[in-house]
Amino acid sequence: MTAVKLFATLALILIVGCAGFGNRTHDLLARDYHAMDDQEILTYYYQLDDQIAREERAVTGASVGVGVGRGPVHIGARQGVAGVRVAEDLRNRRSEVRAELAQRGLSP
Repeated sequence: MTAVKLFATLALILIVGCAGFGNRTHDLLARDYHAMDDQEILTYYYQLDDQIAREERAVTGASVGVGVGRGPVHIGARQGVAGVRVAEDLRNRRSEVRAELAQRGLSP
């Protein structure tokens, strides 16, 4: 049982670590870029761009699995399809912000 608890703890740590990306993404998507001044919206655009890169890097390398013999015990963490969807949401927001920048006569 000790090995199972160890593996469960490791899996939980990995899952919580992946959640950190989600918090930043959620915060970025919750912001109202229409109310930002020119400098703020330019900074926001670059923050979106950086977060997209982080999400895409996390998707390509995030896959952890643990299996224990003698019984149906399997513990794992995987971030794949959900990460792609999140990156897509960020890309859509970045496109919206780019359009707003163009309306304001700004270029990223």
